[in-house]
Amino acid sequence: MATGYADSSVIVNSAMYNQVKTWQGHAPYGWGRYFYSAADNGTTTSSGLQYYDPGTENGFFHSNSLRLLPIARQESNIATNDYTTGHNDAQLNLKAVLKALGGNATTPFFAANGKHYCAFMLDCESTSGGIPSATFTNYLHGWLEGMGKGVTDSSGNLLVGWTGVYSAQSACTTWTSVVDCANTYGIRPDFIDVASWITGQTALPTWNEAYTSTKEGTCDIALGQSTVLWQYAGNAVVTTSSGQTYYVDLDEGNPNLDFHTALGQYAPIPN
Repeated sequence: MATGYADSSVIVNSAMYNQVKTWQGHAPYGWGRYFYSAADNGTTTSSGLQYYDPGTENGFFHSNSLRLLPIARQESNIATNDYTTGHNDAQLNLKAVLKALGGNATTPFFAANGKHYCAFMLDCESTSGGIPSATFTNYLHGWLEGMGKGVTDSSGNLLVGWTGVYSAQSACTTWTSVVDCANTYGIRPDFIDVASWITGQTALPTWNEAYTSTKEGTCDIALGQSTVLWQYAGNAVVTTSSGQTYYVDLDEGNPNLDFHTALGQYAPIPN
């Protein structure tokens, strides 16, 4: 069964949530929102991107039993291709989520093997929102290891990242970086999210390897792991009765994998 998800660069509200529910035929299983550092929580960038606002969104996510899929937004740092920058960014990302969700690593995060886990997806775009102009294997290596190292709360509880990488299907620099990181350093993301839009599509489509596989299209790169999320629509327009306009991206979980169960463990519902 196909499972729907969504993400947005602004604070999620009822109009957006209800429209996605109508488009996809059921309530979205999870919703992606942006993070960088704890200091950025609840702020708005000069381009209009709104980082996750715990004061507004924690209650919304909780009341709708909606799972939060944090997205790391730091494109200019990715371009440095620097291991230390990637490692430090991962630590900042985890601290941002930890603070936003109450500062306690034990709740609402999934626990296993003495650790607590939070899904975290790295948005691998250029600073202009397009395909990265060069590979960033060193940065990715640092970010993945920083997520694996984790951060501790005030009581010493450890929160680590369950990592994902998001990029366009045609972003060959991203997929080359993923493969190089695996081959050179023996580390890879836990899941892959491929963006390949179908014009005018808002309902959940039939899963299609022509759109979801990095072996298809221009790159012809075998990742050695399956795509588990497909962003099939970008900037879908939501217009409220008062004339306000919002944009959301629409995603589908691979129906051939039990990804939504894993996401159900690692993507928290804020308290």
